[in-house]
Amino acid sequence: MGICHDAMLRKSLGDKANDWSSAMGTLTVDWKRHIGTDPQIMHGTACFRGTRVQVSVVLDNIGGGLR
Repeated sequence: MGICHDAMLRKSLGDKANDWSSAMGTLTVDWKRHIGTDPQIMHGTACFRGTRVQVSVVLDNIGGGLR
């Protein structure tokens, strides 16, 4: 479910949003701790911290149906 759709659903649910979130297993992650850029690593493209795995590659694979 996309972020925009999730926000609209939360708005329509009002006070029940937290119950829905718990029931659906929604997890909020601070992605900034896991993703970073460094001009010295992969020419500054966004990578997962501590790796040279580009975020775009992972998202492309997920979007393409790779599990």
